[in-house]
Amino acid sequence: MKLSGSIGALTGCSLSEAARQLDRLGVDYIHVDCNDDPAVFDDIDVIRHNSRRPIDLHIVSSAPEAYFALISRFNIEQVSFQYESAGRAPVIEERMGARVGLALKPDTDLGIFERDARRFQFLMLMATTPGQSGGAFGEDVYARVREARRRFPGKSLHVDGGVTAEVSDRLRECGVDCVVSGSFLSRAASLSHAILAIKNGAQAQYPVRDFMLARNALPTIRAEQLSLRSILMAVDQCKMGLVLVVDDDDVLQGMITDGDIRRGILQSGDALRLPDPEVIINRAPLTLSPTMTLSEALHAIDRIQRTIVFIPVVDSERRLVGGLGLRQVLEG
Repeated sequence: MKLSGSIGALTGCSLSEAARQLDRLGVDYIHVDCNDDPAVFDDIDVIRHNSRRPIDLHIVSSAPEAYFALISRFNIEQVSFQYESAGRAPVIEERMGARVGLALKPDTDLGIFERDARRFQFLMLMATTPGQSGGAFGEDVYARVREARRRFPGKSLHVDGGVTAEVSDRLRECGVDCVVSGSFLSRAASLSHAILAIKNGAQAQYPVRDFMLARNALPTIRAEQLSLRSILMAVDQCKMGLVLVVDDDDVLQGMITDGDIRRGILQSGDALRLPDPEVIINRAPLTLSPTMTLSEALHAIDRIQRTIVFIPVVDSERRLVGGLGLRQVLEG
């Protein structure tokens, strides 16, 4: 099941930074709401300059045809038109180029889509009021989703509104192909963890060992070789922004990230002296067991209450056996 991240819900940063975050964390689409305002395409231009992710545009307008030229000009990959705003389904032009869907409010008869299904590649079921973030997901929506899946087996089925990690699990079981999420992402302590929870769904019960990087793919340094120069060289060469410190038996002694190095230099004061290696090493990093489930791993990460993008995986003797990176999990 694909995830369309609603950029309008990420209000704690600039539009360009929100686009870069969604791009970096692996959403399948960036969702943009257009409430009868052509100026939205200026925002899309900003998003295009900061992200390679395809645009998922939702147009709420009494005159949807007025947006056809803009959709074509900006090479919008996917667009849905809200049926109730115009009181009709728009007649789609082939030259528009986008995948096109029809969006229906919760109380609109599904027969509306059946009548015009040949014009559209997908059906968007709204679980809450279009264009308004933060709505709750009603139980009756699940029955509606199952009915739509039964009636339109050849069409892609999308759901927008109130989607959380728990809701996405149930929607996946109902046969939904794509979900739009905004408020759940914006309220999460960590955006990366929230995206991971929605995208993985049932896979969250798979063990960490199925997703972790192999031991021989990890950047390591022996404790007896620890020096600032060796640390900097290891961090620079591995391209992961970190190095793991192990002893001769491969028992994990600690972890050093480029952030630890940066903070060590800043703490030295105005002189900006190079820090002692012992000052910057994290002797007690968060670690995972290879037999933990992804769900258990997520809970462990959430308890830390800070952004973590890589976690060492160790056995019962604390020997390094692998590493879990959030990007690898999302791609897996």
